Amino acid sequence: MGPKELALLVALVVLVACSALSLVLENELASLVSLSAAGAALSIAFGLLSAPDVAITQAVINSGLVTAMFLAFLKQTGSKTRRRRGR
Repeated sequence: MGPKELALLVALVVLVACSALSLVLENELASLVSLSAAGAALSIAFGLLSAPDVAITQAVINSGLVTAMFLAFLKQTGSKTRRRRGR
């Protein structure tokens, strides 16, 4: 396994870990940051797979624009996270 394959493996592990983390986090802002990190890892993976056009598009759209939109929506609506207490 060469350095390029190892870097791709690390990027994919980070992608899966950040995606799973964004599902289990209760705080919307932390989940958004984790989802943005997953998008950045996917962009790196596309770059390592010799698809620079897809990598740049992924970085701009998912990690940039979508994250900014979600952040604006969270700021406008406020946090809706409430902890449920056991009965």
